[in-house]
Amino acid sequence: MATFMIEYVTRFKVRFEAVIVKHQQDPLSNGVLNELQLTRARRVVNAANVLLAMGPDAIRIDHKKFEAWRTILLMNNVSYNKTEREIRGNGSNEPVLPLQPPPKPMRRR
Repeated sequence: MATFMIEYVTRFKVRFEAVIVKHQQDPLSNGVLNELQLTRARRVVNAANVLLAMGPDAIRIDHKKFEAWRTILLMNNVSYNKTEREIRGNGSNEPVLPLQPPPKPMRRR
């Protein structure tokens, strides 16, 4: 792993360690949702720890293992962030629609 990749994975680790502490000290009102978010955050931290332990030559040594752990890290990050947006957006589990820019007016010649 190049230096930028080590820093990238370290940022995930630090961020989600703080998230774990936050959810343990101030749990969400929905206990099941809180446990789900905690589990996702723990998976991200675990994957980050494994990737960092593999060292700087992880991609060259075992590419498949590296990609598997990187996928775990990224997929749980996406799931966590999506659920957090839904919680903050409207307080329910309804999907949040992305904002779309207004259509451009048609040009006339």
